[in-house]
Amino acid sequence: MARLLVLLCLVWLAACLPRGTSVTDGKPGGLPTGAVTPAPAQPADTAPSPGAPSPIPGVTGTPGRLPGRVYVESARLIPPQRPQEAWHLQVEASLANGCTSLDGVTQRWEGEVLMVELQASSAAGVMCTEALVAVSEDVALATAGVPAGEYAVRIADLELSLPLGAAPAGTDPETPTLSLGECPRDLLIQPAAVELVAVEPPERGGMVNVVVSGYYPDGCTRYRGFSQTIQGRRILVTLSTSRPRDAMCTMAIVPYTVEIQLSTEGLAAGPLAIEINGVEAETTLP
Repeated sequence: MARLLVLLCLVWLAACLPRGTSVTDGKPGGLPTGAVTPAPAQPADTAPSPGAPSPIPGVTGTPGRLPGRVYVESARLIPPQRPQEAWHLQVEASLANGCTSLDGVTQRWEGEVLMVELQASSAAGVMCTEALVAVSEDVALATAGVPAGEYAVRIADLELSLPLGAAPAGTDPETPTLSLGECPRDLLIQPAAVELVAVEPPERGGMVNVVVSGYYPDGCTRYRGFSQTIQGRRILVTLSTSRPRDAMCTMAIVPYTVEIQLSTEGLAAGPLAIEINGVEAETTLP
């Protein structure tokens, strides 16, 4: 009789429960045992993964390349051979290291001055040889449509006179307005270390050819030029070198040999002493 009463109570309880309500583990409306709660939906815009590359602020250009350094050492103007041709600017420069390459040249007019700039870039994240790389660039100047007159060309800290419409064909190239006593701000000018001076037999009324040998103190130093003065029967010569002030250089002695021509204008025939950076040699003018 007791079992019958219990069975009737269970039937009555089941009939009283609302439809759609399930009984699972004694918890009305719960999920079945072992069910997994679905993850909430992720927003469409998610943050990049930690390993994804991020753009470098302020750097534009070719991916994987950074702005490179160019040291302009000298420049000279070449006049046109025909009226329709352009003036050319020949530039000698050095790239900062073995990973830097010259990408191009930009030109823009600022008043009566033509600004020329060498563009360079270097590989990012690459081990480089820290030694200067010499480059030469021949730039055809953007002078088309510019009226005849006196202008100037500026590259780095060098400024050259540009007389448009006034240079006849076959004239000598224009030289920079800088003397050996002046230089771009990022170049260091020093006297060359001279070890040997050899004078070739001079010709009557001509120039004296002199071969100078010595050494540079590092891999960045290069021959820049010379200046001369005449004192009686002696020619005093200052031979100069240049190197970038902030460049990383290979600290090794580099031998050099240069040939220069000295003027003997105003000197009569007879013995002549030549002194170059403290090293002397003698010759005889015919």
